[in-house]
Amino acid sequence: VILVGTTLERQLPTIRSRCQTVRFSPLSAAAISEILARERQAEGATDEEHEPAAADLAAAAAAAGGSLHRARLLLNGEVAAFREKLISLLERRPLPGVELSRETLSVVEAAGKEPPVRRARLRIILETAVEFFRAGLWQAVGGNPPAADRLAAAAQRWMPAAVEAESCLAHTLDAVAAIDRNANLPILIDAWSTRLEKAVARG
Repeated sequence: VILVGTTLERQLPTIRSRCQTVRFSPLSAAAISEILARERQAEGATDEEHEPAAADLAAAAAAAGGSLHRARLLLNGEVAAFREKLISLLERRPLPGVELSRETLSVVEAAGKEPPVRRARLRIILETAVEFFRAGLWQAVGGNPPAADRLAAAAQRWMPAAVEAESCLAHTLDAVAAIDRNANLPILIDAWSTRLEKAVARG
């Protein structure tokens, strides 16, 4: 019997005591990119307009953190389009909390009815927000954001105070952690967007 899990802490002690742990290292970006390219070829898609370019595959592989599943999510058309929209919502002043909540929930629910799939999609969205706020925090303290050019440019337009960026980052990291606690997603999204709106309003 093989039990696949992400963390030991999520398994009951009675289960852990009867298992032998085998850890797998994250895949390299090159390996993920190669697998994605092979999957596209195996699918036999002929409409090149809807096929990710090699650069898109490489970018998804680089941002996947060693996870093939995450890379596939990053290539999803709905998710990719919303990630761009998300940045535009986060950099607006005042931050449109209601719109952010509504748009985020819409994309998450479009993933289907399976809770794990919905949670995975929300995680991608929140992790994009984490990257944005980290870039903003680096910008606020006079550093060079260790983020993609798109996020760094958005952070430069945002120009937050350090306390604002730090507060938004903390709220978003809390929301990511709540996903693992099986929080109700609509409530979680609403609470996250409301906290961001208040943090930005305080400046």
